[in-house]
Amino acid sequence: MINMKKIHHIGFLAKNLEKTAKDFESMGYERNGGGFDPIQKAEILFMNMDGVNVELVVPSEDSEVYPLLKKYRNAPYHICYEVENLEQAIEEFVKQGYALFRPAVKAVAISETARVAFLMGRNVGMVELVEL
Repeated sequence: MINMKKIHHIGFLAKNLEKTAKDFESMGYERNGGGFDPIQKAEILFMNMDGVNVELVVPSEDSEVYPLLKKYRNAPYHICYEVENLEQAIEEFVKQGYALFRPAVKAVAISETARVAFLMGRNVGMVELVEL
């Protein structure tokens, strides 16, 4: 079994950050940081309600995930899990058949020290791992 601490956030693909954020605010979510992430090439806004974090992601046209907008439009597209050791967790996921979509990189929208990696699973879709 892969050792994960907890769910960090649900990634939500959005075409328009402000319109999507306002809809989440109407449901009781509050803005909780973010900004442009030059590594992931996306505008990011974290929203929180009762300890549940949603990451709104608006990819730029040169982002790897930009093509997903055509498929998903405005929709959840990944779950992010906190892990103690990112490299070890990646290795465990790969052993279980996941494909590495994006290797470990800094996640400046989360914190100055956070690193993330993305993997694709045949039955669960995209998974993000974060080491805080």
